[in-house]
Amino acid sequence: EAIAKAGAPEAPEEPVPIKSEPSFLQPKSAYDRYRDAQRDRLQRQHPGLEPMALNEKMRLAWAELDETARRPYVEQAQSERGAWQAAQSVSDPWDADRPRKPPSVFDLWSRATKPREQIGAQKSEAQVRKQISELYKALTPEQRAPYQSEYDRTMPRFLADEKTWAAKWNLVKTCKGFVPATHPAAINKAKRLSGDTSSDVPPLPTAYPKALDMWSRDLKETYRTKFPSLAPPDLLKKMKSDWAAMSDEDAVKSDYKRRSSKLKEEYASRYAEWQSSQMEDGPRKKRRAAVNADLSGDSRVTEQGSGLAHAAHFSDSQKAVLESQRALWERDPSHEDALDLSSRAHEALARRFASEISDEPP
Repeated sequence: EAIAKAGAPEAPEEPVPIKSEPSFLQPKSAYDRYRDAQRDRLQRQHPGLEPMALNEKMRLAWAELDETARRPYVEQAQSERGAWQAAQSVSDPWDADRPRKPPSVFDLWSRATKPREQIGAQKSEAQVRKQISELYKALTPEQRAPYQSEYDRTMPRFLADEKTWAAKWNLVKTCKGFVPATHPAAINKAKRLSGDTSSDVPPLPTAYPKALDMWSRDLKETYRTKFPSLAPPDLLKKMKSDWAAMSDEDAVKSDYKRRSSKLKEEYASRYAEWQSSQMEDGPRKKRRAAVNADLSGDSRVTEQGSGLAHAAHFSDSQKAVLESQRALWERDPSHEDALDLSSRAHEALARRFASEISDEPP
């Protein structure tokens, strides 16, 4: 009915130039350009379609286009992507020949079966992804077998190629990804693997590495090579179960526990020093001292006095009270009448002076 009201279909529109994106945003793909160019036309032809249904219709229309119809969008996307990549100038030289990671079992299944076409348009993308996930989880072992075998065939080859590529460029895989062997993260990893704990530095005063974390970090690559078919969450579960199965008297487990205990003690000492420095030389004390010195409106503190007596907006009696209680703070900061910006005495004086000002005759 909506198509009948819209009349005959309009001719496809040519790709329109898209305004330049900020340098940190990647340029749009060929399909994104086709979608932006055809959205208005399809909305006029099908005014009753929901946004998700309209997007699905554009996706199917793009899939039916031949190479000749796609060429204007592809050429424009490739041209802008090339200019964007040249403008970035941040790629490392070893990224050019880095091996590409093969698709996962889910990716292979999704490309072969095209579950989006089976599901059709939904109200939201979240519903589409949820139904795709349910379809994948419902696969039997026999249905999953061809995709699993393909992944088991390609993943070991990728790991071998990645190892050769890292050796060619003298790279080390760390928590920051692949970095040169001279990078601090690579040096620290080499020390951990060699058992050298003389220069182990405790982390920031928020946490310290547990024995299990240290062991998992050192053996992660070994487990990835040994169990290439396991996804990262399953690989982590496997490592945790192996760690739990190890006896407490095991030499390797005992060594990691000893190293973790040492780091815990150093962390506790470092944290205590940090707390002490915050109390003695931290920003709160410096800020409080600066405010106390500037209570009078005169930041100059001389040997003759704090400068409170020179405040023009205080009466003589108020100046005397300020001077006496400021001097009391210097002698005994814990006294209840000692004048400090964050003390109760300061709040009481503020209320008292305010009431005196309000009582003065105009």
